[in-house]
Amino acid sequence: MRIFGRRRPVPARAAAPPDQGRERAENLAVLEARQRVEDWRRMAGQDASSLPGLGTALNDLGLRLADARDESAALAPTRESADIFRRLAGQDPAEFRLFLALALNNLGIRLSRTGSERAALEPAREAVAIMRDLAEEEPAPHLPRLANVLNGLGTRLVEAGDDRAGVETIGEAVGIQRRLADEDPAAHLPKLALMLNRHGVHLGQAGDGDAALAAVGEAVETWRRLAEADAAAHLPNLVMGLINLGTQLSHAGDTAAAVEAVQEAIDHCRNLPFPAPYRTDLAVALNGLGNFLAETGDREGAVNAATESVSILRDLAGDDPDVHLPLLAVSVQNLGKRLAEIGQPEQALRSAREAVDIRRRAAESGRAEHLSGLARSLCSAASIGDAHGIDLDASLKAVDEAILIYRAQAASGDDLAEAERIRAGLVQRTEV
Repeated sequence: MRIFGRRRPVPARAAAPPDQGRERAENLAVLEARQRVEDWRRMAGQDASSLPGLGTALNDLGLRLADARDESAALAPTRESADIFRRLAGQDPAEFRLFLALALNNLGIRLSRTGSERAALEPAREAVAIMRDLAEEEPAPHLPRLANVLNGLGTRLVEAGDDRAGVETIGEAVGIQRRLADEDPAAHLPKLALMLNRHGVHLGQAGDGDAALAAVGEAVETWRRLAEADAAAHLPNLVMGLINLGTQLSHAGDTAAAVEAVQEAIDHCRNLPFPAPYRTDLAVALNGLGNFLAETGDREGAVNAATESVSILRDLAGDDPDVHLPLLAVSVQNLGKRLAEIGQPEQALRSAREAVDIRRRAAESGRAEHLSGLARSLCSAASIGDAHGIDLDASLKAVDEAILIYRAQAASGDDLAEAERIRAGLVQRTEV
């Protein structure tokens, strides 16, 4: 019996079925996983030797529910799976420590995705500790797993607000993965590129722009080589890397190179024989292009790019709101900024308020990133009102709400300072 099967890899988008077909397949997978849990639970009730099968079936059910975007429902079976493997590992550590570590890693993911970012750290750290011991005892099979759980812990740390510790932890994962890729590039180079890309994004968030640019740049060059050999497998990641590279280049002050990077991503998306599965990537790249063109002074080009991004995401959000509404909020908010820059403040404020409405619905989940996004959208709407003297009372109310969110989250000084600067301008206007 295969205990604790790994989560099936997500295939390249090029062969994705229509949304309704995908949903039917996901629902069928959930029903089948539930039946397997019931079968193993019945057998485990009669024979304790079936407990490993029950733990595996529960883990698989959690993964299937997560695939169907029901993270709340996925948490309970994942937690029960971890509990079962903890008991089994206590009885037979040699046999079940690995499965406990994998279950704990999944539990950390589920907790984080249901808004418990701090609670996610404990299982993620325990998974790393167990896997570290296993890798010391038997490096060959367990070092790749150690790199994976370290990468997961680093992500959990960043999600919990500890950027520096997250960067250090992902850096350790990258170091292990690099050694593995040097020994066996075919097996480990694609995962190294993924880790480098994530490491670069988090380095940028932690303020180390040079290291961020180097890491994302290496990821892009790796994916470029891999895509030359197998475009279907690696082009989606190359597009993602180019978008992130554009962001890092922009932060470094090289806006022209940022435009070039995202334009390459857009060209890849448009020129594929079957471009439909890449529409999300295209929309994200167009959103970035709009921002970068605005920095170069090409305001009309920026509006055109932002408008196309919003149009694509509106269409996609109608079919798959969970994935695309957060992206739509970002693009609508940026379109508002671009419209304000070309002297259309009323349209700009409508876009900014639409972004607030979308973010507010997402923030009902309580997840920290959605609350932060809501605060940013509120500040954007307030800033447009302030700059153009439109509906100042509503703008003041919006920025006050943003300040409350930032203070409750102990947000970075820059975010709070910007909100307070906007508020000061609005107060001055309303008192005149």
